[in-house]
Amino acid sequence: MIVMDDAISHQVQPAMLEEGQNHRAVRPYVIQRSAQGVKVIKIPPEWTWQREPVKQLIECLSLKENWNSYGSRPLAEDSIFFAIDFLSAIPHANPPRPTVVPLPSGRVQLEWRKGERELDVEFWPDGSIEFLKEGPEGEERKIPAFATAHAQSLIAWLIAV
Repeated sequence: MIVMDDAISHQVQPAMLEEGQNHRAVRPYVIQRSAQGVKVIKIPPEWTWQREPVKQLIECLSLKENWNSYGSRPLAEDSIFFAIDFLSAIPHANPPRPTVVPLPSGRVQLEWRKGERELDVEFWPDGSIEFLKEGPEGEERKIPAFATAHAQSLIAWLIAV
């Protein structure tokens, strides 16, 4: 992976370079693919805290079959990009930083902890999310289609005093 001022690159398998994959109508970042199999993700310059979790998410794309030696699947590219979409929808300038957790199912999860609250959000390749809120007013639910409002309300719950 190559990290530049405004871009994050990752070598990917040619099979993952099909047109139309991971396309969403409005994304604040740009995905570019080269004929050599290099994927470049250009992130907005105003992204500061998002930079490190995005790098970690992109690194998850290099996990191969059985990466945990227990039969795990490679991570679904769509799950990774939905997680980046979620990060881009967080309105706070300096929220708690998430931990990036690859899952053996081929999905990815972001985990936050703040005080007595914990928020885990799992991203499915079909665009749905499943979340678990632990702490006051805890809740577990699967949402069939991610929307910006979901990211905003979940992070607002996490940082509420």
